[in-house]
Amino acid sequence: MPNDFQEKISMSKKMIFSGLSDAGKTSINRTLKNDIIGTALVKPTYLVDRSIFKYLDYEILQHDMGGQKKYLINYLKEPGNFFSKTDVCIYVIDIIDDKRYEESLEFFGNMLNKFDEIEVVPSIWILFHKAEKYLFEADEEQAATIDGLREKFLATNANRFKIEFEATSVYDRWGLSRVFARIFQSLYPRNELVVELLKTIATTVNASAAVLLDDQLLPLADYTDGTDMEKIIKTTAPYLFKIEEGIEALRPTWKRWIKLEVDDIDIIYLEIPQEEDKKQLHLYLIGELGTLESAAILPQIGSQLFELLQTLYAP
Repeated sequence: MPNDFQEKISMSKKMIFSGLSDAGKTSINRTLKNDIIGTALVKPTYLVDRSIFKYLDYEILQHDMGGQKKYLINYLKEPGNFFSKTDVCIYVIDIIDDKRYEESLEFFGNMLNKFDEIEVVPSIWILFHKAEKYLFEADEEQAATIDGLREKFLATNANRFKIEFEATSVYDRWGLSRVFARIFQSLYPRNELVVELLKTIATTVNASAAVLLDDQLLPLADYTDGTDMEKIIKTTAPYLFKIEEGIEALRPTWKRWIKLEVDDIDIIYLEIPQEEDKKQLHLYLIGELGTLESAAILPQIGSQLFELLQTLYAP
């Protein structure tokens, strides 16, 4: 068993969450794991909190690195112990704490130097966190702040590492899921055939949009017919996800699908039947009113779903 465990760990990808204290690293991590109570009761992380995040059949080693000054010093003194074998670095900066921008940029630069020193080349995702004004109000001042910080991070990087930037908030659950879906897909790319199969499913049931979700609200693949559906998906998907969780807790034996009618469109959120050892997956569909009949959908697309799952889990 120990040898099997070590082999499994050695095959896993390593993701670190780095940044100063109170930036929001732990809250992001717990939000992704649907730990709502834990998110509300976040305490300062002691050195490094290690956990495993499951994505499809893969296990990702997550290292939530405490941001207190004494820990930052330790990381830089012993980079091999903390930064070695890092595949992805999520660097979180609190954009409403403008007094610590320079401190955060300084540590970021020192961290990159240590990556160079130990010859580790992770992809880096910088999250401008607590960006509620930017995300929900299109606030011009916060947008300008994000643009200015982006330029400073790029200058600090000096073309050494591949960097992606995103504005995030734990209050934008769908946006956060979208960001991390992109990150996980960069680690484990999905075949384009998955999207083509999702398109076929959508076409079969006259849906304008189809999204395949896992049981942590991560979008694994999506298709739209060109119409603007993103706003509808962003507004409804997280809530239907929570309702489905509640129904499962109420009565696990029920066949679960949820149908919502909004003006002239139908929205259906249904669980995809699969083997017991697999994570639950869900299909989210949007179509014109009356075109999506929940009870009839599974028989129509059963064989296509089977092919979709086979392709999704293909090595």
